[in-house]
Amino acid sequence: MVRNFKRSITVLIVLILAASTFAFAAANTTVPSAVGYLAKAVEGYAVTAIVYDLTALDPTTIDSIKFNITPLDADVTNVAKIVKLQYAAAGNWKLCTLVPGAPPTVAVTCDYSVGPIPVSAVLTLNIVASSTVDP
Repeated sequence: MVRNFKRSITVLIVLILAASTFAFAAANTTVPSAVGYLAKAVEGYAVTAIVYDLTALDPTTIDSIKFNITPLDADVTNVAKIVKLQYAAAGNWKLCTLVPGAPPTVAVTCDYSVGPIPVSAVLTLNIVASSTVDP
């Protein structure tokens, strides 16, 4: 009889724990909300007039890379405010200097005069631009 009583108590404790777990799980509710995205194509930028400024004393190295960047949608609110350049597939990104031109075009200069880069190292130009500044 004691054995049946212990089983009954054990079953009762398990049922109480299960019921309390269900009660806590049922209490975890959230406010209904929505998630979405702006349905607008990202137009990007046009890069034109790329100039490789060779070092005066050593024409096998580059002091700076210059170009113009213009938003493809021609919206003056999308003018590039930050531009970074990478001249090799796995190289470092260089923050470039921007000079406003005829809106919405911006003249970009990526200066390498402190450590000129060999012409042979320029395998590709990866350019990233944004109309907002990094926080």
